[in-house]
Amino acid sequence: MNDAIYDACLQFDGSNNPWNWSAGSLHTPMLLLQTVFSKQPLPLVLPIATPFTDLTYRERLATNDSNGIGSCFPTGQRPYTQSGRRAVK
Repeated sequence: MNDAIYDACLQFDGSNNPWNWSAGSLHTPMLLLQTVFSKQPLPLVLPIATPFTDLTYRERLATNDSNGIGSCFPTGQRPYTQSGRRAVK
């Protein structure tokens, strides 16, 4: 849950309400550089109240309900892979 994620190919919404996509809402694009997966305590209480200020991966990319944030859990490293890391030669 507290592992840092580096994903330079993906931007997330850094605003105080990343789940509001109605007309006129403001959004702040940010890169995932050393962003933790989640800081929310378990069990989750959904929906998460706004304003939301944690810059976390799961909450910024999933919908604010049981089908989004509530069903997104870290799986850890995959066996027989480099876990997203490229070998340096």
